[in-house]
Amino acid sequence: MKTTLSIIICFVTAVTGFAQSNDPFLVFPIELKYLQAQKTSQSNLLKWLAPCQTSEATFEIQHSTDNRNFKVLESINADQLRCTQPFDFTDLQRREGTNYYRIRMITPSNTFAHSFTVAVLNAGSGFELNALLPSLVNTNAVLSISSAESDRLQLYMTDLTGKRYSMQQYQVQSGTNQIQLQLSALPAGSYVLTAVNGKGDQRTLRFLKQ
Repeated sequence: MKTTLSIIICFVTAVTGFAQSNDPFLVFPIELKYLQAQKTSQSNLLKWLAPCQTSEATFEIQHSTDNRNFKVLESINADQLRCTQPFDFTDLQRREGTNYYRIRMITPSNTFAHSFTVAVLNAGSGFELNALLPSLVNTNAVLSISSAESDRLQLYMTDLTGKRYSMQQYQVQSGTNQIQLQLSALPAGSYVLTAVNGKGDQRTLRFLKQ
C-alpha cells in the first residue's frame, strides 16, 4: 500500500512503499512524505512529515538494536492541522552499534501502518540500505540509504540469470539519504539491487519490477 548534518531528500507523494497497513484493502489515510534519521554529538534525531486525512493521528516512535524486536520510545498525538507540519524526536540514549527506528502511524479507528526502517550507524564508516520504495516497481522508485559518513556508492541491478543492469554512482552524506531511481527500462521480473561503497563494503536488497 499506499526517505547528518547534510541530508538529501526526495519527496514522494504516494503512500505505496512508505508504509504498510494492517488492513491490506485499506487506503491508509496518513501519508508519510519522508523519514530521516541522523546522529548528533550526543543523541539520535528523527524527522518526518505525515499529513493525515483523519481528525487526528498517533505516531509511535519505535527503536530496535537488531532490526527485528522493536520497543516504543515515545508516542505523539496530533490533530489534522498539526500533521501538516514536520515532526521531530530526539533519542537521548545513544546505544552502541546500529540503531534502527521506525514510526507506527495509528488512526482514531485504531488501524495502523508502519513506516520503513531507518538506521543510525554509530561506527565511523559503513552504510545500510533501508528500503526501496515501492518494492513493487513500475517506473520510478526511491532508495533510502543510511551512511555513517560522506561516501560514494556504486549501484547496479542484477536479474535472476546474473545479467547486470544500470551501474551508476551516487554521492551520499552522513545520515539518511534518499535517491530517486528511474527503472522504467528494466524488463519485468525479479532483481537484486547491489550497492558498493568506496571501501568495497556491499549491501543488497531484492525487488520486483512489473
